Amino acid sequence: MTESEIIAFVHRLGLHGAEKEAIMAALLNFPVDCLSRGMFAKGVLKAAERPVGALEAELLQQRARYPKRIMGFQLYPHRDFYLVFYSVATTLYPDKTLAEGMRLLAESFYPIFASSLIGRTMSALIGKTPADVLSRFAEAYKIATPWCEHSITQVEPNRLLWHCTVEPCPHYTSTFAGICTGMVRTVTGITPEFETLSIEHAGDRQKFVFQISWR
Repeated sequence: MTESEIIAFVHRLGLHGAEKEAIMAALLNFPVDCLSRGMFAKGVLKAAERPVGALEAELLQQRARYPKRIMGFQLYPHRDFYLVFYSVATTLYPDKTLAEGMRLLAESFYPIFASSLIGRTMSALIGKTPADVLSRFAEAYKIATPWCEHSITQVEPNRLLWHCTVEPCPHYTSTFAGICTGMVRTVTGITPEFETLSIEHAGDRQKFVFQISWR
C-alpha cells in the first residue's frame, strides 16, 4: 500500500482522535523487515467468516490488500497482517473500543486452529498445564514472527514472567493477552490473568515484561 492508501484505509476504520493518529503513524512507520507467517492472517479471516460469511471476509481481505492465496507458513509483511486485523476487529466489534475488539478477536485464534486436524494433534502434544502451554507458545512465537523476541521465566508454580521485543503497534497488550487467553483456556480450561510490568520504546521496537498467573 502507498502512504495515501494507508491513510484512506485508516479513515475507513471509523477511529477517532489520538487513537486514529496512533494507528496511522504505526502503519506508516512499520519496520519493513518485520514479517509474520500467513497463518496469522488466515486465523483472523477464518474468525470473520463465521459471523459475516465467506464473501464479506474475502472483501475485508481485499480491502487490506492481503494476497488472495495465503500460504500458512510463508512469511508476509507483518504490517499487512495488522491491516487485516484492524479491518476485521472493527467489523466484528463495532460497538467496542479497538483494543477490546482486538482482544476478543485474538482470543478466537487458537480455538479455531485447535478445531483443525493439525491443531488437535498439537493440542495433544503441548501439555495440560498453563505453564506447559505458554512455554510452547513462546517457542511457536519465535517461528511465527522471527523478527520478534520472546522468552519466559517461571518464578512460581502458578506465575511466570514473559519478556518480549515486538513491533511498535498500539494495543499490543490486548492482542497478546487475547491470544494467550484463548490458547490456555482452550487447552486447560483455565483463564490466566495478565499484568503489564514494564513497557519500553526503543526505536522501531517495543519491549514488554508481562506477568501471567493462574489459579
